[in-house]
Amino acid sequence: MNPIIRRLALEEIGLVTAGVLALEPTMTAPDSAEPGSAELPYYRALRQTLKPQRKMLVDGTTVIPVSGILARKPHVVEMAFYGVEDSDSIRQMIEDARRDPDTTGAILEVDSPGGMVTGGLEVSDAAEALAKDKPMVTWISGLGASLGYHIASAGSRVIANRSAMVGSIGTIISYLDWTRYLKEKGIDPVVVTNKDAHLKATTAPGVEMDKRRMAYLQQRVEDCAAEFHATIKRRRGSLNEEAKSGAVYIAERAQELGLIDGIGGLDWAVANLRDLARSRR
Repeated sequence: MNPIIRRLALEEIGLVTAGVLALEPTMTAPDSAEPGSAELPYYRALRQTLKPQRKMLVDGTTVIPVSGILARKPHVVEMAFYGVEDSDSIRQMIEDARRDPDTTGAILEVDSPGGMVTGGLEVSDAAEALAKDKPMVTWISGLGASLGYHIASAGSRVIANRSAMVGSIGTIISYLDWTRYLKEKGIDPVVVTNKDAHLKATTAPGVEMDKRRMAYLQQRVEDCAAEFHATIKRRRGSLNEEAKSGAVYIAERAQELGLIDGIGGLDWAVANLRDLARSRR
């Protein structure tokens, strides 16, 4: 099974382009993409090559890139061809910056449409911990959407490019309903679970979506959305009702809604970081 389709069926996500990616048939991962399987040496080497790297500026400021679609331990094919980034690697990079004595402040450069809740919340927690220990400003260079915005909100100040798109606050579970297709092909899927685990096969191919299973999925997204709203309110002080709609906004409107603090490029973000550093002394 395509690894992205598998993730869509199993995990709560915040992903603007999820439907497009899930239906893309041109690149599928080999069998070694299955969870728990060992990677080939070539894939391990390629994974290391694809790891994000932070950039140190001359004044002790480190620029930490948070880009792409975030997923925990994605297959290297997802990373190389689908724009998926390993959330564990990003979290580690942020934690390294926090421990680095040469880092005096950080710019969290966000350009992400979102990603998987699993692994993603830990990235956001790491960014918040860094902002508590050292001056940190978020700069949304392109997209700061869904999980991307969840992480971006950890900055003591959030700056966005004038053309940046910000928001998509909410959670989604997406899966492909194969029941009609399989019936047309004369295929009868058989899924067996123990009698108490009546929700275990909720998104299994061919399992009909009834009210009980739909309510279960709805509760999962509501729980994750509640965490999202609470985090933004705690970090930003408020969350405009309009922003809860799941829409994305260009930077000017995002500032009106209180999602960002200012509009400008990297130089403006660095200037804000220096101002923040002075205010902490």
